[in-house]
Amino acid sequence: MHLEQLLDIYDPQSKKLSIVDPILLDQLPSKPMSNASFNLAMLDKYPNWYEHLPAVEDMMRQEAIRYNKREEAGWEMGEEGEWYAPDGTPEWEWEGDLPEDLS
Repeated sequence: MHLEQLLDIYDPQSKKLSIVDPILLDQLPSKPMSNASFNLAMLDKYPNWYEHLPAVEDMMRQEAIRYNKREEAGWEMGEEGEWYAPDGTPEWEWEGDLPEDLS
């Protein structure tokens, strides 16, 4: 499975970023799934899910850190997932350091 197949979902209540397979999105219950339920659903769709899980979790952690650092720095995400600096400059035109690089 490739990360491109995953869809980023930001939960403003918990202020956490989770990643959900877009094909499963229509099948999700209205209340949040537990990690175990999510893993079982993914295992049903991808028989080798547990082989990929550590890499997916690592990428999710990295994306959550990136998202949170940019949000704290005043960056905003556009409707298509593109990022804009506080002054409105799109990420692809930004010439300074990115917030996640300023640890």
